Amino acid sequence: MKQCKYCKENIANEAKKCKVCGEPFYFWGKVIKFTPVMSIFLAAASIWFAMIQYEYKIVAVNHAKEVVEESRIQEEVAVRTIKEMQSSNARTEELKRRYDINRETTLYELEQKLEENPDNLRTRQEILIFKSLENDKARERRLRSR
Repeated sequence: MKQCKYCKENIANEAKKCKVCGEPFYFWGKVIKFTPVMSIFLAAASIWFAMIQYEYKIVAVNHAKEVVEESRIQEEVAVRTIKEMQSSNARTEELKRRYDINRETTLYELEQKLEENPDNLRTRQEILIFKSLENDKARERRLRSR
């Protein structure tokens, strides 16, 4: 006969469990006894990990929203810049087209034409365009020579 460690009752040597207190004497019996406690612990740990994961998901979603908003703003700026460049290019092309029409005309001839008819707005515009394009060409030459 052996004695139970918990209730001090005498038990047969081949017994697997105390008949008074129900305490198991073999390893897996002891493991099974603590299964409810372990399941509660595992459930609590699972909930804790789920909460951490949820918090990281919220942070990631907020970061993604910020990135999308930033991208949208950058796209708007890019579209606005492209439109400005296109309007600037269109103006430059119009000036070049007008200049090409009167390519043979010199500044001296345009000024003489303006003296003959001072109210002619087209001649004044052509003079301004001519001077503007000449200034652009001079600026380009200066930049290339550097």
